[in-house]
Amino acid sequence: MAADVTDNRRAKAALIESEERYRSIFAQATVGLVNAAFETMRFIDLNPRFCEMLGYSREELMEKTVLDITHPEDQSKILPDAQKVVDGIISCFFHEKRYIRKDGSVLWSSTGVSVVWGGDGQPKHGLAVAQDITDRKQLELERKKAEDQLRQSEQRFRNMVANIPGVIFRYIFRSDNTDQVIYMSPGCRDSWELGAETLVADAGILWDMVHSEDLCSVIKGVEESARTLKPWSM
Repeated sequence: MAADVTDNRRAKAALIESEERYRSIFAQATVGLVNAAFETMRFIDLNPRFCEMLGYSREELMEKTVLDITHPEDQSKILPDAQKVVDGIISCFFHEKRYIRKDGSVLWSSTGVSVVWGGDGQPKHGLAVAQDITDRKQLELERKKAEDQLRQSEQRFRNMVANIPGVIFRYIFRSDNTDQVIYMSPGCRDSWELGAETLVADAGILWDMVHSEDLCSVIKGVEESARTLKPWSM
């Protein structure tokens, strides 16, 4: 008796080739790749780059769960979406989250998780792609801190000038002879009977209020101060 097994051999060869391609990409990828079970959060497989990112050996990570290395404040991001995948509500999700490295430092990751389906049509496990974005997040945090400090400084400035008699304003005189009032304190109403928004909208009003006999001296003083960047008074 003889049986034609050509198709079976071809299918097996194609499967082996596909597996080899997968393992090659998995091992050489420049981003972290992780296979993990949704219900237990245990690692099934992970590539060398992910181990390098976290500072653990493969053996050490295989003894841990995804939650073990996830920042406590970010664990709440993972669990609801993982449950939605198990329930079939969604097939993938994406987060910016923090991992805790072996040395205790924080690694920010842009992580996308998709479903690997089993032959029975049920979610088999999750495939996560993790990219290190620590440097970018650090810059974002530093920028936010600087912006917060600027807002606080501006508020202190405004609180101060609001209680100082007279007028305090910020004025720009440009090299092309254009100018602008970018801030005017509330004291302008008592001194000039004009609202701050009026003077900010039109810097020319400041010049119109200067007495004609003093105008030339004021202009020269402003121009000289703009040239030398030194304070002036008159």
